[in-house]
Amino acid sequence: MNLYSFIGVGAIGHRSVLFRNGEVERVYGYEEDGLTRDDLKYYMAFPAGLGVNFKLSERLDIGLETGIRYAISDRLDAKPVTGSRNDMYGYASVGITFRFGRNPRSMDWSPTYVTMYPGDVDRLSAVEQGLEDVEAEFQALLEKHEGDLAAVRESLEELYVKEGQLTQRTQAMFAALEDVSQELARVGELAADAAAWRDLYYSVQVMALKTKISVEEAQSYLNIREELTIVDQDGWYKYMTGRFYNLEEALLHMQRMWGRGIRDAFIVRHEDGRYRPR
Repeated sequence: MNLYSFIGVGAIGHRSVLFRNGEVERVYGYEEDGLTRDDLKYYMAFPAGLGVNFKLSERLDIGLETGIRYAISDRLDAKPVTGSRNDMYGYASVGITFRFGRNPRSMDWSPTYVTMYPGDVDRLSAVEQGLEDVEAEFQALLEKHEGDLAAVRESLEELYVKEGQLTQRTQAMFAALEDVSQELARVGELAADAAAWRDLYYSVQVMALKTKISVEEAQSYLNIREELTIVDQDGWYKYMTGRFYNLEEALLHMQRMWGRGIRDAFIVRHEDGRYRPR
């Protein structure tokens, strides 16, 4: 189940007529006879409400939506009220979504970390550990240069009489910060080396067939020029493109495949000779 709310702004066009005792009393969007149509009357409108979607199957969803439309007009019912500047009315709808095509899966029901988070849990843990290590090294540097920092504080208090000494201490502080920056770069290199050593990379699967066809035939069928790799697994021939050691690059490549009409393309992860969808 997917629950959502909405609010917006738009325009509403309408015709309305008010009868009293069988006679036309007031019209908007009609001629005076109340039957002959004239131009629609348009006004600003503000919709707001709630909706909910239910997943009935891989291909079938049902949605319910209800809300209120506030119109900047008091003429929707052809009955203006003194002191009133708007009308409003309720609206409810029921919709059914059926997905055609080879891939019945919908991104609406995918986990948030798959569709929105541009990272990987393992990779994030490694980055967090690296940050903790850098923080520890930074604290060690602070303790190492604690005397220098104290001297800097004293120099600031005597700024006008010890300007030269303050300059030297400030340079020492920036040198310490440069050491921290170098350590950050070193941690990043170590993380990259570790990923390469584990033979961890990502690619994008664009097609899977029961009957094997050549790479050239697959490229022609998909209307792409990217190099393809064929993996035979579980009775399927899976066609993949790209080799990325950075997940963000793999996500961008997957989005390029989507843009070329391959909407069922998704990222797979290769690690230590094993292959599995991400």
